[in-house]
Amino acid sequence: MNRLTIRSRMLVMGIGGILSTVLVLVSVAVWQTGDLASLARRQSDELIGDQLDTAARGVTNLIAAQAEAVTLQVGNNLQVARRLARDGGRDSGAQA
Repeated sequence: MNRLTIRSRMLVMGIGGILSTVLVLVSVAVWQTGDLASLARRQSDELIGDQLDTAARGVTNLIAAQAEAVTLQVGNNLQVARRLARDGGRDSGAQA
């Protein structure tokens, strides 16, 4: 029984070669999957950060525009109040 035929030896060698190839391919696949997951996580974090920055800039710009509009409105209202105070409370555009 110690003596295997050439056919048996070739079969064992073929199976061994196939198993070692499968082992190498599975190892590479697991390794690459881990790298891909890390890359995807890193890119997702960057995208989220960029989106947050864009949203924050948009909110900042909106607040600045509203502040400017309120400032202009207050300035205009103050001019009207000064004019009314100067004219003694009369509307200078009204007909008496």
